[in-house]
Amino acid sequence: MKRFDTDIFLQDLNSVPWDCAFIHDDINDIWATWYKLFTEVIDRHAPLKKKLVRGNAVSWMTPKIIQAINTRDRLHRRFTKKKTSENWETYRKQRNLVTSLKRSSLKSYCINVSTNSKHPGEFWKKFHCLLPSKDRVPRPASHMPNLQPEEFKTHPSVVSIRRKLGRQTSFSFTPVQDSYIKRILSTIKINKATGADGISPRLLKLAGPRIFSSLTKLINQCIVSGSWPTDWKTSIVSPIYKKGTETLKSNYRPVSVLSAVSKVAERVIFDQLYEFSLDFLSGNLSGFLKGHSCTTALLKTFEDIRKKLDSSEHSAAITIDLSKAFDSINHDLLLAKLSAYGVTKDALQLLRSYLTDRKQHVKTDGVLSDWQIVRCGVPQGSILGPLLFNIYMNDVNFSDISCSLRFYADDTTGYSSNLCPSTLQINLQNNVGLLASWFCENFLAINHSKSQSIVFNRATLPTPFVIDSNELDYVTHMKLLGVVIDNSLSFNVHIKEVCRKVNTKVSILRRIRKFIPSDVMIKLYKAFILPHFEYASPLFIGLSKGLSAKLESTNAFALRTLLNYSKSTAYEELLKTANIKSLEHRRIEQALILVYKSIHNQTPNYIQELFSLRSNGYSLRGHLKVVLPRPTSSYMQHSFTYQASKQWNNLTDKIRMSESLSIFRKNLQDIQLSSSYDCSCLFCKQIV
Repeated sequence: MKRFDTDIFLQDLNSVPWDCAFIHDDINDIWATWYKLFTEVIDRHAPLKKKLVRGNAVSWMTPKIIQAINTRDRLHRRFTKKKTSENWETYRKQRNLVTSLKRSSLKSYCINVSTNSKHPGEFWKKFHCLLPSKDRVPRPASHMPNLQPEEFKTHPSVVSIRRKLGRQTSFSFTPVQDSYIKRILSTIKINKATGADGISPRLLKLAGPRIFSSLTKLINQCIVSGSWPTDWKTSIVSPIYKKGTETLKSNYRPVSVLSAVSKVAERVIFDQLYEFSLDFLSGNLSGFLKGHSCTTALLKTFEDIRKKLDSSEHSAAITIDLSKAFDSINHDLLLAKLSAYGVTKDALQLLRSYLTDRKQHVKTDGVLSDWQIVRCGVPQGSILGPLLFNIYMNDVNFSDISCSLRFYADDTTGYSSNLCPSTLQINLQNNVGLLASWFCENFLAINHSKSQSIVFNRATLPTPFVIDSNELDYVTHMKLLGVVIDNSLSFNVHIKEVCRKVNTKVSILRRIRKFIPSDVMIKLYKAFILPHFEYASPLFIGLSKGLSAKLESTNAFALRTLLNYSKSTAYEELLKTANIKSLEHRRIEQALILVYKSIHNQTPNYIQELFSLRSNGYSLRGHLKVVLPRPTSSYMQHSFTYQASKQWNNLTDKIRMSESLSIFRKNLQDIQLSSSYDCSCLFCKQIV
């Protein structure tokens, strides 16, 4: 859009007769007219042009370099035909010139990308052309048994919802004001992909000040009529690799690229339905909820287990992987559940229109497949889809399952404890059976090959757990929400995995070190290295001395390598150059922030329950301290609750009494945080 004039574009939009779209009654006719009026202006100012692009083209390959390469190849052919010293010297000089041009262009490209990228994702998107690429394969659509909507009125899940909630308030969608849509348009992320309608998020946001009023009328008409435009139900699916064998379709997640306009309407529907759902969503859900995260889910799970181990109980956990869970949602059953929760018929009509008659085509290596009808599931990549998935899963918590459950998206963890290993095995097995039955009743398939079980404290159970006649092997460690947990809760395997990933990234960035100034390299370090160390960092506040030292050593290696410092350079100097604190300080800082937020009711209830104020309480200044647990074993001594409480109580009155979270963060920057315990337990004695 080199010749694009924003002022003239907005001026033309101002003169568009938007009211012409609303002379129709049918929502599809209204949308078609509105779309035609909008795209006519877009085509005048930013017409689409076709351009042939080589599949392996790179941004730093300039025409000058290509010309030099062609000359080099021609001189090489001349030399192969007539191998004289003169021809060799001419070829050698041209070859060196090509190498020099490539290095110079690559350096300029890296500096430009590093300094002008607004966020790490934008940089990585431009930087990945320097790395090997991997092919992606599409994922097949799910299938659903042919059942009538009436059959779901007596479905066990629907019955359990009605029995659990009894009489509840009803919910319906309400029209919104112009200012509401204007605000949504102003927050659109312009780097998102363009949907099948060809309207880019960038242009939609730019046009926001001129189209918000007409778009409000369009979205309100959707709410009033209970209809979702057919064009909004088309999507382009890009298969994204997850993990495992790359040739297996089941190892890819289909992410839908939807119409940018439809996502504005989705935001309206989401905001209203989300507020209503907070009244009935279980505390066992941690995915796609404000204030919740993988970190909070992991903390809840492992604090529960540590407390039981500290009481000399045996604990075991099972992680269940669901196959294509988002793609398997039965629309009629979902709508029946929504009805049981109190969603009115008019609102259900709109949601049914949103869910049904969707179609998609898969984009692989730039090639689009034929259109396919989507008969079940919620679109991944949508705004409303994750919330609908949570609502669909919620009633499992109303069943007779008695073990502890933790859900994060399609990851399910069940865990239990008991003084007797045999009783533990029987109880957890019975609960797993109930859980498997619920999944079956709700048309969700368990991926048995990826489901695992683990027993903590080196206990042994009499028999393996069984799911649908499939035995689950006991493992000594497993990956859960991005963290590798082991049966001793030492996180030894996880730390080794973190160090391996960091070393891999360092080796990649080292290739371009000579092209990058040190200040830019520090930005890259903070964007692509530091996050590996800091993922779920509060979970590791009680890390053993040996593992903590291993992390600091790996961090020192990364900084020395990327900043091209000698081995004799002190770690403190490296940290000062990068303008960061030690990893230990940063872990403690993040843990203390969680404590502050918990005390001020800014975290989920299950995190707030980990801390309780001392009896003299909030009213007396200088006494905002928490009750310190009394551990009887190393499990609790190394727990988040104990270590975070101890660090919190050691803070000065001024810091603990900070008036806001931003002030609290700032105050933490002015002090030095470190582990205050001198532990001689097995964890801290281990040799890494």
